[in-house]
Amino acid sequence: MQWYNDQLKYHPNWTLGNRYIDEGITGTQAKKRPAFLQMLEDARQRKFDLIVTREVCRFARNTVDTLTTTRALKNIGVEVYFVEDNIWTMDGDGELRLAIMATLAQEESCKVSERVKAGQHVSREKGILYGNGNILGYDRIGDGP
Repeated sequence: MQWYNDQLKYHPNWTLGNRYIDEGITGTQAKKRPAFLQMLEDARQRKFDLIVTREVCRFARNTVDTLTTTRALKNIGVEVYFVEDNIWTMDGDGELRLAIMATLAQEESCKVSERVKAGQHVSREKGILYGNGNILGYDRIGDGP
């Protein structure tokens, strides 16, 4: 949150309307993100004209969702600014650059998912408890695997 507060200091012409935070929810599907969906509804109601996000992968990790959403927002006059990627969706080359970055974000998300699944598989084969041990339906006995 401090990073966003700093952005407000750097841009005195910006006014904070709201913060939309989907904590612990995957960015691969917009329909599973209640705060994201609320942000889109508020945009349709013209509650703001600019969405500021740190980088493309924090907005969405699905290329189609990213492009569809930013196009719809652009059509109603709401711009999205991806600070770290320096992409403004209303710029002439904004959509092209966004498409490239969104594709990279989606690919990275897929790679992370594959690595996590592979790690879980290895843990299961070795009989090692994966995660923090807070698994429903099981009782932990002892400190070992």
